[in-house]
Amino acid sequence: MAKKNKIKVSDLFNGNFLTSNLIIKNLLLIMVFVVIFIFYRSIRYKTESTIKEINDITETIKKLNNKASEQRSTWQKTTLMIEASQKLEPVGVKIPTEPIKKRIILKEHKDE
Repeated sequence: MAKKNKIKVSDLFNGNFLTSNLIIKNLLLIMVFVVIFIFYRSIRYKTESTIKEINDITETIKKLNNKASEQRSTWQKTTLMIEASQKLEPVGVKIPTEPIKKRIILKEHKDE
C-alpha cells in the first residue's frame, strides 16, 4: 500500500510538517504565493495611502473654496460701497469709510 501524505495536528505544533514530502514537493508553489501576497499587500498599502492623501487634499480644497467665496463676497460689498459713494458724492452725501464708534458711559445710581 502506498503511504498517503497526511499532516497530523501534532506535526503542525512540533514543526515536523515542514519536512514532509507534500511541503517539499510544493515548495516552489508556496514561495510563489508568498511573493504574490507580499506584492498584493504593498500595492494595497500604497493605494490606501494615496486615497488618504486625496481625501486630505479634497478637504483642503473645500476649505479654500469657502474662504475664497467669503473674500469674494466681502470684495463685492466693498466695491458696491465705493460705487455708491462715488455716485452720491456730487449730491453731497458722504458715506463713512470707517465704522461708527460710539462710547456710552453709564453713571451708576446709588439708591440710599
